[in-house]
Amino acid sequence: MKVVADSTSLIGLSQIGQLSLLRRLFGEVYIAKAVYTEVVEKGKGKTGSGEVRQADWIIVKGIKNGLAVSMLKTYLDPGEAESIVLASEIKADLLILDERNGREIAERQGIKIAGTAAILKLGAEKGIIPDLKLALDKLQASGFRLSKGVYNICLGLEE
Repeated sequence: MKVVADSTSLIGLSQIGQLSLLRRLFGEVYIAKAVYTEVVEKGKGKTGSGEVRQADWIIVKGIKNGLAVSMLKTYLDPGEAESIVLASEIKADLLILDERNGREIAERQGIKIAGTAAILKLGAEKGIIPDLKLALDKLQASGFRLSKGVYNICLGLEE
């Protein structure tokens, strides 16, 4: 399964000590160069920087279609734009992306998406995350924006 991840998910999972969940679920994960730059280089000294730099299962990949990235950067930050183009170029099975505008654009392109909370839920379903509510609460406590609706859906409290 080919999976591409954006910055927000990498940072959020790192903040709660769950970055390795991606490896356990998917084996390897692709990230765009702009995501690496944002998380590891510009984020040096912050949560996620060292974790992503040291993760040998995270593959940094360049983008071929610079024009598509330039067009998307009108609406999105560079990491989101490159993540969507990368997912399209490598025919990813899944793009982990949390920002609403990026999700809408990716969906219009036929890219399957999931947010960080959905990845935690998948981890719980596979028995990797023992307490989904605790993981979601820690994610929110770290400053990660998670709507009440998404929180409740993940916990099966809403449909």
